[in-house]
Amino acid sequence: NVDMLFGNISLDDKDEMVFRNGDGVIFLEIRPESQGRHPVTLSQSSLREMDEESARIREKLASKKLAEKEEEGGVPSEPRVGIVLPEGASEVEQTKGRIKFTVENGKAKAVVQGWQKQFREAGWKEDAAALNAMAGMLSLSKEGQRLSVHFNDTGFTPAVVEVSVIGAELEPANAEK
Repeated sequence: NVDMLFGNISLDDKDEMVFRNGDGVIFLEIRPESQGRHPVTLSQSSLREMDEESARIREKLASKKLAEKEEEGGVPSEPRVGIVLPEGASEVEQTKGRIKFTVENGKAKAVVQGWQKQFREAGWKEDAAALNAMAGMLSLSKEGQRLSVHFNDTGFTPAVVEVSVIGAELEPANAEK
């Protein structure tokens, strides 16, 4: 019993077909016509080797799609998630998926509770929340995006707040006035 995993895939000036049976994977590779012939290669691999080959093929297809989008003039970008930094935020460190900053001691929980309300109203699902005066975490999700917030607020030193996101980019937003 043989199942086709990938049909006719054109990569690197060749066509590939990938089949899977109970013992492994069979690769059929057809090269472009040369001197009236189409060179063909048939090989068999283990399931582990098949997984590696599938990943390679998926990566090439993704690169090919990205290149096509670039040629069309539009590179797909990740959605942006706006985070309103609280007044008095300092020591701000930011990457595309993470923002870390400090606020006065005793203020972190209120900041996170404000975001909790904001994101729930915007349609985010609250997956987990544990908000205490000295420390807390909040986990939210929406359409393949995951947002996590952690804070430590001992009351003795400035509170540290960290926000991270998967499947989107964080963008500091100004508070509405």
